Amino acid sequence: MSIMEYSLEHCLEMTHKLLSLTHQNQWEEMQEIAAHRHKAFELYFAQSPLPDDHELVHSIVNQIMETDEKIRLEMAQYRQDAIDDGVKLNSANNAVNQYQTVKHG
Repeated sequence: MSIMEYSLEHCLEMTHKLLSLTHQNQWEEMQEIAAHRHKAFELYFAQSPLPDDHELVHSIVNQIMETDEKIRLEMAQYRQDAIDDGVKLNSANNAVNQYQTVKHG
């Protein structure tokens, strides 16, 4: 991994990519980028001293946390929508089964 790949700026870029992938429901690619970002964070914060000043670190980490919250909320909404779709499908299947029971009964 190059130095660029574990800079905080690169971590922020990966976070924005994760948000974009959330909009596209690209879950597998999200997992890959999230794992890469996690490793980049580990490598960045393992450096002593940190290559960036405290204010920049604080600013970028806050941006990442805010974007992560957006991602979490979107994923929660996607999950709820999937549950709602499942409930609707189950209701439709029950209606079809009841109709077939009445029709053939």
